[in-house]
Amino acid sequence: MTQAPHRSAIYLDHAASSQPYPLVLRSLKKSAELHFGNPSALHSVANTSRAAIERARHQMRTIFSVDAEEIFFTSGATEALHLGIIGSGIHIYNTKKNLHIISSPLVHSAVRGALEFLKQHFSAKISFFPIDKNGFLDLDFLNKAPLETTDLVVAEHGNSEMGLRQPVEKIGEKIEQMTTPKPVFIIDTAASVVIEKLSFSLQECDMFVLSAEKFGGLSGVGALIKKKQIPLSVLQAGVQEWGMRGGTENTLGIISMGEALAELEKIRGKTRKKYKEFQRLIRDFFTKNFPNIKILTPEKNFLPHVFMFLLPPEKDKTLFLTQCDLDGVAIAGGSACGAGNIEPSKVLLNTGLDEKTAKQGVRISFGWNTTEGEIKEAIKIIEKYLPR
Repeated sequence: MTQAPHRSAIYLDHAASSQPYPLVLRSLKKSAELHFGNPSALHSVANTSRAAIERARHQMRTIFSVDAEEIFFTSGATEALHLGIIGSGIHIYNTKKNLHIISSPLVHSAVRGALEFLKQHFSAKISFFPIDKNGFLDLDFLNKAPLETTDLVVAEHGNSEMGLRQPVEKIGEKIEQMTTPKPVFIIDTAASVVIEKLSFSLQECDMFVLSAEKFGGLSGVGALIKKKQIPLSVLQAGVQEWGMRGGTENTLGIISMGEALAELEKIRGKTRKKYKEFQRLIRDFFTKNFPNIKILTPEKNFLPHVFMFLLPPEKDKTLFLTQCDLDGVAIAGGSACGAGNIEPSKVLLNTGLDEKTAKQGVRISFGWNTTEGEIKEAIKIIEKYLPR
């Protein structure tokens, strides 16, 4: 008989993917039975799927204070970021035959991939914000940067590895004060939506993105939220999403995203308070018992559901993560897109760490169903495998 795979009892990798809310799971069977029709077809069965998608769009329209036509459903945050960054970049290049972008050096690999594409295929010139010793963007750079000749500004709202919350609204305010043609401002909010209220006005941006599995929806679905006046070049031709992408919509995923966002909105305040308490418990544990271990998550301007530290150089990180997992605690060695890579984290390298040190990052992240008891038990298990 084949043995079932080991499953950790305490899951603390919610920044990679969180468990769906119970209400999402309860609705799946009913939704699968009712909304199996292709929403692009014309018959009544398809219309039920189309209606469900539009109900989800309406939920999101209300939550983010945007118009329905400013919401584009995608397969996740990566596609949303590529549609926003590459789509706007190509449109600008086709208009003026050059392209200048300012970006954060700590962006997710999905953003780096989009920027690299524009650099390779459209000769984009890319400048980067300087950062301070803690990883925060140096906004004085905006006073020196040639914003009047900049076409795109791209930054992360929250860093999913270190848990930094960048002051993106101040970047947006600076751009809004310009009298010359303004650069398009795109922010990656896949990590921050879990805890932060988002809108065009709050973050002073032109676009932001979502990935449903981060906040209690299903994986394989996300969204680009884009101001209607910002033009994009189509990357994947098709009739879906007002002609902005091709491929049959993930109806069940879209339904789950709308429901998860509605639930998240209801419990956001309580969730923030809970995560801050968990953050305090873990930080106090490290500070009191392992003062030589460097904590990378700042004490101010942070995402409270993310905590990252550096293992000492003598400790094998893969062994440490495996030991914790076999003892019942699932934690991560960085963002999900890079955790299985033996190369050092590019995010940590860009904060000034050397390659050996940048390989030692360990991330603990909480979710809506994490309990205080789990945190306290996880601390006991983690302590067993930390070198004294």
